Amino acid sequence: MDTSVVSAGTNIALAIDTSNNLHVAYFDSPTRNLYYGIKTGGAWTTAVIADPDYYDHVNGEPSLALDTNGYPAIAYLTDDNLRYAYFDGATWNYETIYDESADGKYPDFPSLELAGGDITYPNISFIDGDGYLRLASYGGMDPCPGTSEEYDCPYRDNASTYQTVTSLAMTGSELRSVIYMDAQTGVLHLQHETSSNTWNPHIVDHSYNTGLSSSLAVDSDGPHISYYDRDLTDFKYAEFDQSDPGGCGIYGFNTWFRCDTVADSAVVGSNDSVGIGYNYYPHVAYYDPTHPALRYATLNPTWSSIIIDSSSADTGRYPSLAFSQGTGYGRIAYMDVTNGVLKYAQEMPTPAGNCGPGYYWQCDPIDNIGQDGFGISLALNPSGYPLISFVDGQDDRVKVARYVGGSSGTCTNPAWNCESIAPEHPTGWGQTSIWADSPDGISMVSFHNSDDGTLMVSIYSYGSGWVHETADQAYVTGVENSITAIGTMPVVAYSDERYYDLNVAWKVGGGDGNCGEGANWYCETIDHTGRVGFSPSIKLDPSGRLYISYYDLTNGDLKLTFQALPSFLPLIKKP
Repeated sequence: MDTSVVSAGTNIALAIDTSNNLHVAYFDSPTRNLYYGIKTGGAWTTAVIADPDYYDHVNGEPSLALDTNGYPAIAYLTDDNLRYAYFDGATWNYETIYDESADGKYPDFPSLELAGGDITYPNISFIDGDGYLRLASYGGMDPCPGTSEEYDCPYRDNASTYQTVTSLAMTGSELRSVIYMDAQTGVLHLQHETSSNTWNPHIVDHSYNTGLSSSLAVDSDGPHISYYDRDLTDFKYAEFDQSDPGGCGIYGFNTWFRCDTVADSAVVGSNDSVGIGYNYYPHVAYYDPTHPALRYATLNPTWSSIIIDSSSADTGRYPSLAFSQGTGYGRIAYMDVTNGVLKYAQEMPTPAGNCGPGYYWQCDPIDNIGQDGFGISLALNPSGYPLISFVDGQDDRVKVARYVGGSSGTCTNPAWNCESIAPEHPTGWGQTSIWADSPDGISMVSFHNSDDGTLMVSIYSYGSGWVHETADQAYVTGVENSITAIGTMPVVAYSDERYYDLNVAWKVGGGDGNCGEGANWYCETIDHTGRVGFSPSIKLDPSGRLYISYYDLTNGDLKLTFQALPSFLPLIKKP
């Protein structure tokens, strides 16, 4: 696009308009100019954003947004202040948003969004000259320093002078959310506007070593997370509950979440899975090492649990929980390690089962996968039929078990069909994750290819069978992964074991991505501070927003992050 000088194209910001034209803003460090480019008809057009007051005195860090007409707006830094440039269809216009240069205080890390897509109503999160988080918007009662008082610059967090790296997102109702990092503590913060100008910062569970095996569910009430507290050897549960917060980590309190202990018995390597079932109660399936057994816990109004399956010396590992859309009854895929069998438990409306209290559950073997089987993930298709992805420990291959009924299936249980979805790619370790919520019969599985250390995705469609491709070809990536979809576009949250980052990959096609086979995928680093990205779990809420829960090994924290769709704004914008 721009090869005029070696350092052109640093501090890049991207946006796509409704005509699928690509817009870019970037900083040219040798000339200290801000550039804007647009790709139309396969060709790029670029130009210098000639700020009349700060020409060749730009410091970079542009943040780009488009208005409803596709016209660009850019927030950026100069020598000493935060500026805003926008194109109105005829000319570029320039404004100062924040200026405390007289006191030697300079802003940093701007992130721009437009209220209602209106170019004259920018919202910009940034770190001010004192290291505090601020949010600038048009009008208000707290004028930004050094300006004509047209913009409001209230503090959003002034508890620490070490705030850094902001990212702003707005929903269709124009409510705002900001993600930012406290560089001193290494904690990622989220502030979300629940109503206009009502903000609530939160950390989910900041403790010494908590957040392993996180499992995420989201509904209209917000996120629900089950996870493992390694210090207390407990399974815990956090839910969005401003009416009754508390119990979260060493702080014991935050304004967004309530944290409960589900079970006070767990071991390293235990697994759990959370979901919202009948009567909208939260449920957690988990492995109880004291029996060992598969347990099922329900919050109504306090936590209670039952043993579903204790039929062998070691059963219940790697549980994955889903719910029937029609009845809300639970379904659990799990591992009987003693016998090396993949099993499936389903909740019954009457005591007609063979397991659980009162025989209200039916527990069936699905396939012999060896005692080294692992990576179990369950999904129900729109018709309610189960699909289970797993790694067969006998041949180290990713397989999918699909319920077909009758007696013609290929699994050990003939009511199920078992198929290797990528037989030429061995998988000796790592998680698998399955999604099967498409009315078109499309299924997707993400997994780690241990042969070459890459992240792979297999997609099933009627008539084509399973077709697999590399989503991220970086070495040793995707060992831990979780998949969902927006429509039929796969989105994978995964760990990068080279740098210990949390990444997201989604399929863009057309060779327009930055990773994967044929550059058909776009890969983004979401959190890179310390050793993060472990145990990711990704879900799409009813409003179309992606949430990811994950474990921060460096700080021993459970973290939650989200993206605003469909723009896929990163939660931490990289310069």
